[in-house]
Amino acid sequence: MKKFILSSLILFGLSSVSLWSTIELNQTVEFDKNIWDVSIPSIVVSISWENLDEFSIFLWSPKLIFLDTYTWSLNYSISNDHKKLTFKWDFENETITIEWLKIRVYDQKINEARIYLDTNNDSIADSTSTKYIQINDEDNDDETKPLPIKNLSYEINGKNISLSWAKSPDLDVTKQVVRIYRNGYFMMDKFLTAGDTSTVLENFDTSSDKYKIEIYARDYYYASESTFIDIATTSTPIESNTWSQDNTDTEKYQTTNTQLKAIANIIDTKIEAKNLNTENYNKAIGYRNQLIELLDKYLNKTKTKSQTSTEMMPILASLIPFIK
Repeated sequence: MKKFILSSLILFGLSSVSLWSTIELNQTVEFDKNIWDVSIPSIVVSISWENLDEFSIFLWSPKLIFLDTYTWSLNYSISNDHKKLTFKWDFENETITIEWLKIRVYDQKINEARIYLDTNNDSIADSTSTKYIQINDEDNDDETKPLPIKNLSYEINGKNISLSWAKSPDLDVTKQVVRIYRNGYFMMDKFLTAGDTSTVLENFDTSSDKYKIEIYARDYYYASESTFIDIATTSTPIESNTWSQDNTDTEKYQTTNTQLKAIANIIDTKIEAKNLNTENYNKAIGYRNQLIELLDKYLNKTKTKSQTSTEMMPILASLIPFIK
């Protein structure tokens, strides 16, 4: 009965408030394939919700992306994959017209690609355009470079340089290339898949050599403009297997099980590679000890499978930040 009363109150409350939203293209638009800078004439968004801070529009076609070239007065941001645009709603009226958004058109035919409206940022369409984008069958060559990667950053761990970035949002990227310069001279290229967003350059001495790293995306024909970063020189790196005396406060739990010894060695290597300070090193070893001891008890049948699973999760949650 309580559930029925609550449901009735909710339904009554919703029915007493007029909430609606619509999105519509000014017209169905048709383009040729492989055209980089295609503009959609206008999109009309109408929302009756009060106190709305922002709304999003997104492309539900796997063959199209937005370009980050919108220059009109609306305040907006674009998602990393270029599939969604989020606008600030800072107008008193219920209708906003978004004009001349640009999209990337690839070498594929597309039927009825529609634009979707999300009013509460749950990535679920609240409204869908009835008019659509159509890509015809014209045989045009792709002479467009992919968009570059974004947000390239690095960390130095001993003699390893860890790189991370946001990959190119272009849908026809086939691979990525990490180009490395040492002391101003080309050193090597490292080839990665189209979806990679991180890599580790091992055994690079940043105490004496200067490095410049370029990363660019390639489609079948062309390479994007490169994104680069200079690696700052550091003091002499600590070798991964050497530690100062004060890093030996926490004694390591020893196991006689061969498989667990191998797991413990892997964890130890990862902890040492992080070059942690004394406090964090001892914390990491403590969590490592808890994990190995727990698994030891499970293998010796002094812990059940259920107990082991339950106790392992918080240990792993504490240990992983020190070894990943």
